[in-house]
Amino acid sequence: LRPSLGRVAAFNPSATAPRRMSSQIMSVQGPLTRSVRDARLALEAMAAPDYRDTWWVPAPLTGEPLPHPSRVALVTEVEGVVIAPEVVAAVRQAGSYLGAAGYRVEEITPPDLSRVSDLWHPIGLPDLNLSLRPFLAESGDPGIATFIESWIALMGIADQPTYLNALAERDTLLRAWNEFLDTYPLIVMPSSTQVALPVGLDIRGEDSAPLMLDALRFQLTLPVLGLPGLAV
Repeated sequence: LRPSLGRVAAFNPSATAPRRMSSQIMSVQGPLTRSVRDARLALEAMAAPDYRDTWWVPAPLTGEPLPHPSRVALVTEVEGVVIAPEVVAAVRQAGSYLGAAGYRVEEITPPDLSRVSDLWHPIGLPDLNLSLRPFLAESGDPGIATFIESWIALMGIADQPTYLNALAERDTLLRAWNEFLDTYPLIVMPSSTQVALPVGLDIRGEDSAPLMLDALRFQLTLPVLGLPGLAV
């Protein structure tokens, strides 16, 4: 479960430096469980107040129920992105279950979905370059360091104007998504464009980085916008 930004407080008293902007607006903490019941219990415990996190908000965990039947956006195609047929079939199967439960399911794609994923790189990599990268070089896991170096070699580090423009574009895209979510409060989409990837693909070097980032691009979407999500 990926909570909304500000739902679960994130403060590390042993950190040697403040969190950079990408961590503040994209990084959240959520439970990994075997059942919805356990996820609900874990989230209740994790959502304890801590005002040391300046993004935390004292919002109630339970709000007004969505109107029923709610409209569900089913993402089965994205312009410029190749999604494996098996993945599309799994998304449609999930949609059929929701339809049988009375939800109004439509195949429609949220605004600029592919572009949202792309924004992670100019927003996140400059901060990662200044914080995580030096730590990995000194005492980090070699596999993670290999992938980070491959990622940076592929995407590069955004300069200051590009970084600031990406933050501004994020605001524009989030506004469009908020309007979309007002009509479709639930979105069902792939967590990966491909079926299971080969073991060790992420540490094979620069040639594997494009495959990894393309397959997992939808896992970058919600962090960029600070929106919640649940992977099943």
